[in-house]
Amino acid sequence: MSNILKIARMGEPILNALALPVDLEKEYEEIKQLTSDMITTLDHGGEKTGLAAPQVFVSKRVVIFRISKQSKSRYESVVGEEIPLTIMINPSIIPVSDIIVDGYEACLSVPGLMGIVPRYSDIEYTYSDLEGKTHCVRASGFHSRVIQHECDHLDGLLYPKRIKDLSNFGFSDAMSGIVP
Repeated sequence: MSNILKIARMGEPILNALALPVDLEKEYEEIKQLTSDMITTLDHGGEKTGLAAPQVFVSKRVVIFRISKQSKSRYESVVGEEIPLTIMINPSIIPVSDIIVDGYEACLSVPGLMGIVPRYSDIEYTYSDLEGKTHCVRASGFHSRVIQHECDHLDGLLYPKRIKDLSNFGFSDAMSGIVP
């Protein structure tokens, strides 16, 4: 049985801490239940793109995400491929380009706000799935942005810490005329 989990909001200490690595052999049942609950939480109440374990008060290096045409078109005009629901255990990121692109971001842990955040345009990320299989994926555009945003949660970073110009940070409804 899956549960809807409480979302940690900006100011909660867990969102500023480095998440602990997962030992999948020892923690399989716990992580399987956690990811099931995270999926239920992500699916509850509208279109959401990703969720990291620290956002649900669990200090583990676990991320779930999916990218649909609807989620991409909210903040980006370029539409790429859809990515089905993906569970990442102990993900790591390597930039494969020095190009930095500004883009709008929002977050369940920073409700009602959004801002322009600089991110690498192209990355390669590696992770294990629930079966322990290693995956290596190259990502660009919105896909790259989502991975960087969610993995920042594992390192104790919320997107407002990356905003360079705070005039580009505000309430989503007030910025609705600005967002493409």
